[in-house]
Amino acid sequence: MGAIYPPSGWDPNSKGVKEGDTPSFLYVLSGASGLGDAQEPSYGGWGGRFRPDGPARKHWWDSDEGPAAVTRWHAARQADFAARMDWCVKPFREANHAPVAVLNGDRTRDVVRLEVGPGQAIVLNAGGSTDPDGDALSFRWRLYREAGTYEGALEIKGADRPKASLVVPQAAGGTTIHVIFEVTDAGTPPLISYRRLVLTVRGKAER
Repeated sequence: MGAIYPPSGWDPNSKGVKEGDTPSFLYVLSGASGLGDAQEPSYGGWGGRFRPDGPARKHWWDSDEGPAAVTRWHAARQADFAARMDWCVKPFREANHAPVAVLNGDRTRDVVRLEVGPGQAIVLNAGGSTDPDGDALSFRWRLYREAGTYEGALEIKGADRPKASLVVPQAAGGTTIHVIFEVTDAGTPPLISYRRLVLTVRGKAER
């Protein structure tokens, strides 16, 4: 099957083969890429983002984010699938492989969690991120507002650079802020690896 997969299948602007109709599988796979956490469906990932039906969290439903919880990751997961098809039929050196994303020195794929205070400056450092194929890398830091509970304005300075920063808003006490780090290689198809930083802000939420 890998040998006959359309070369343009990873391109979201083409009419290539559509993949990704198994949310449960994609949910786990996105965790392996560093994006999600299998124990936290409310964080979101390639398979969507979910909300519990009550404090017991026995059942989970699609979040209020709607289709965007899935479509925002479309291009990345299509490219990932296409690369896996290449791995089936090509030698290692002829196929593309995802970069290694390092967040503030942490080389795992785990979610990084920090307890911070209002007004605190946070450094976001991608130093040490590499690509197994030697491809050039590009960087992006962004907020995943829907996954957190802080709804106010927040700016990431240097959002397209290996080193960025943000200042926790004074009004963010008692909330959480989710920052997604993406590192993309220049291979074909271009592959993205992720890291997630969850900031828990001390204090009480403003009303």
